[in-house]
Amino acid sequence: MMRVLFLCLFCPLCSNAQELPARTEELLEQMADLDAEEVDITEQEGVFAYRLKHPVNINEDDGTGLAELGLLSPLHIQWLLEHRKVFEAFLHVYELQAVPGWDATMFKQLQPFITVRSYEPALPWRTLFKSGKHQWIVRYRRVLEQAAGYRLNGLETTPYVGSPESMLFRYRYQVQPALQMHILGEKDAGEPFLKGRNRTGFDFLSAHVQYRSKGILRKLVVGDFTVSMGQGLVQWQGFSVGGEIASLKQQGEVVRAYGGAGEFAFYRGAAISLQKRKWHGNVFGSYRSLDGNLKADSSGKYVTSIQTGGYHRTPSEMEDKGVLKQMAWGATLHRKFSKAILGVNWMQQRYSIPVMPEPSVYNRFYFRGDALQSVGVDGEYYGKHYQLFGEVAHTNGVLAYTGGLMMSTSAKSDVGFRFRHVPADFHVSGQSRAALQSNETGCLMLLNIRPIQRLRINANVELFRHPFFKFRTNGPSHGRRYGIHLFYKPNKQFEALAYYTAVHRAQNEEDVLERIAPVAFQSTQRFRIHVQWVLNRSFKIRSRFEAKWFQSENSTTESGSVWFGDVLYQPLGSRWKGSARIMFFNTDSYNTRIYAYEQDLHPGTVIPMVYGQGVRLYLTGQFKFTEHVSFSFKLARSMYQTNEGIGSGYEKIEGSSKTQVGIQGTITF
Repeated sequence: MMRVLFLCLFCPLCSNAQELPARTEELLEQMADLDAEEVDITEQEGVFAYRLKHPVNINEDDGTGLAELGLLSPLHIQWLLEHRKVFEAFLHVYELQAVPGWDATMFKQLQPFITVRSYEPALPWRTLFKSGKHQWIVRYRRVLEQAAGYRLNGLETTPYVGSPESMLFRYRYQVQPALQMHILGEKDAGEPFLKGRNRTGFDFLSAHVQYRSKGILRKLVVGDFTVSMGQGLVQWQGFSVGGEIASLKQQGEVVRAYGGAGEFAFYRGAAISLQKRKWHGNVFGSYRSLDGNLKADSSGKYVTSIQTGGYHRTPSEMEDKGVLKQMAWGATLHRKFSKAILGVNWMQQRYSIPVMPEPSVYNRFYFRGDALQSVGVDGEYYGKHYQLFGEVAHTNGVLAYTGGLMMSTSAKSDVGFRFRHVPADFHVSGQSRAALQSNETGCLMLLNIRPIQRLRINANVELFRHPFFKFRTNGPSHGRRYGIHLFYKPNKQFEALAYYTAVHRAQNEEDVLERIAPVAFQSTQRFRIHVQWVLNRSFKIRSRFEAKWFQSENSTTESGSVWFGDVLYQPLGSRWKGSARIMFFNTDSYNTRIYAYEQDLHPGTVIPMVYGQGVRLYLTGQFKFTEHVSFSFKLARSMYQTNEGIGSGYEKIEGSSKTQVGIQGTITF
């Protein structure tokens, strides 16, 4: 054991060429820890990974490239564009620190994703297929210990119909920024490969072709894409997480090519973006298959729920695959004025068979039927030091609205406020991310302070109420969230991030003998401190401590804590790069589970959840055989202090350890 610890701490072999900043990793962890049943973070992590290799050119970007990162508020983007208009092109990225409202901590967070280049003329069509870069990625993962889903246990066949390996294939052709082609195939662990209903190979296939230009036709996407409209009342499939001014207002491109491995939150068809002077419009159409729980009665077939996980491992999951056909089409049209933007968003969805949720109190207002139409009006107004924004939307005779204000109160502080009112019978698109939810009224207040050049403080308070029953909440309820984040970077060698957050809300009390579970007020508190030192050009070390507390009004307090240490080895000019981690965790229950972002097979996303007591180790590696060919691997092992097995259901592993291995080959030319 000591030999393993020594190797992990002092002999790392390799890692990704450039890791994400600590605050960016935290945003992804927040997405993984959302209450939504399924949260797909692979697409946004893919945006970060793509921008590490293809940074946003701040001399040409109109704000959309910066907005899609989700790291800057619209105010800061507006100030950058105004500064560039007055002083013309930037000569170096460090000039950003002279932009009003920008500081060293903000610049450090954004620096890996931006660059400065001169004007790039559009490439002629005949060169688009000659001057691009090809990239092939093949990835293999497996858990070495056997889970219950792969054991016979007295049955004729195993519960899982496939093998325990997960595999991914990705091909990308890029002519920056004009043309992009992408093909992805993925098989999750437990899904069949080249047999059964997947005789052609991968369980999930995705592809797109995207063309960009600077004329009237701004973008054309054929294949898989995402759509994000207004402030999320009609449709939002982009990055969405709270906590600071940058995320107060939903922002990003309306249409974006989809390259993630998530199998739900995207459309499949064609989309086009047009711009003529001050008018900007988007039109899209989609036809795709969705997974659903299919049932039938005397009136015919119907679906009780739409499955979002994308797993097809058991016969019942295979039966749910693709049973529901969805047609979706929509459009947006916006007009830009001197200090304002005003637009309309419209979308229509139709299903091949009706969606009829099982009868229960909490889903009384869930969408039912085979057609849904939504229309909304959104706008924003820019002042010198503030911005107003909002949206009003209508669906099935019900109105919902949201809006807010962002303001720079001084050179060292920003404030923001956002409210929302979404009635229980208002239907937000089922493929939207958790930006807004039905049956909720609330407000969010944010404050950013920069008392000194190297310190940034973010504080937030949110109040909300649910007028009707919710899943796992047998009655009207209310709650609040609040938190404070501190980011300190005194020099180039050291940075520290600390935060405290608390959530108080009502939820059904579990493990009670009453026929109807009573509603109890519950609180969750978290504290984290994360530090990083750059020792020299080759070594970087990071460390984190996090604690979490959970308490219900009728139970004792549960607690959990995690500490880990990382070593990253990135020598300049070497073929080897590496990282390693040792983590100790101790939590009382699932209520105090903790998420921690990990280095992985680039550009993969791994944010594992840990609970219980134990140790987790991992080692990543990358070796470049040539400029065009590289090989990477990851070895991770979790060791628990338990004799009851790891996990539950078909994923349960007998024993006290879980070992995961992954390898990847990459060819670029």
